[in-house]
Amino acid sequence: MLRVPLIPLKRNHKTQALFMTLFSIICIINMFILLPTVRNGKRYYQMFNAITTLLVFLSFIYASCKDPGILKPEKGRSFLELLRDINPADLCPECKVIRSARSRHCAICNCCVERFDHHCPWVNNCVGIKNHNAFLTFLAMIWVKIVFHFAVNIYGLIINIEKQVNQEGLGC
Repeated sequence: MLRVPLIPLKRNHKTQALFMTLFSIICIINMFILLPTVRNGKRYYQMFNAITTLLVFLSFIYASCKDPGILKPEKGRSFLELLRDINPADLCPECKVIRSARSRHCAICNCCVERFDHHCPWVNNCVGIKNHNAFLTFLAMIWVKIVFHFAVNIYGLIINIEKQVNQEGLGC
C-alpha cells in the first residue's frame, strides 16, 4: 500500500537538468576523446553519434512536454452534483473529476492522469495514455545511444591495446 509522504512532493526540474548535464558531458567526452581514436570509419561514427545525440535530446524534450492525458473536470457541474449522480469511488476528491478504470491521481503533479503508469522524475512528467509512446521512444533512443557508445568504446580500447602491443613489440 502506498503511504502519503509527510512533506508534499513537488515537481522538480533539477533531475531534468542533471540528466541533460550528465548526458552532454558523456557525449562531449565520447565525441572529442574516444571517437578520434577510432581510425576506420571515423566520420561515420561521429555522424551517427551526432544523430543519436540529437534524437535523444528531441525525444527527451518531447516526453517531458507532452500531455500525459490529464483528466479535466466537467464544466457546469459542481462536485456535489457529481457525488449525487456517480459512485464516490469513481471520483477524485482533489481534482473533482470522474476517474476512468485505470486513471490515478499523481501526488507530484497534483492531477489525475488517464491510464497512469508512473511519474518519471527524469522527464519530470507523468507517463499516461497520451505520452506513453513518447516515453518509450525516449527509452529506445537512450538504449541505442548506450549500445552505440559501448560498442565504439570497446572497439577504441581494442585498437589502442593493439597499437601499444605493436609499439612494444617493435622496441624489442
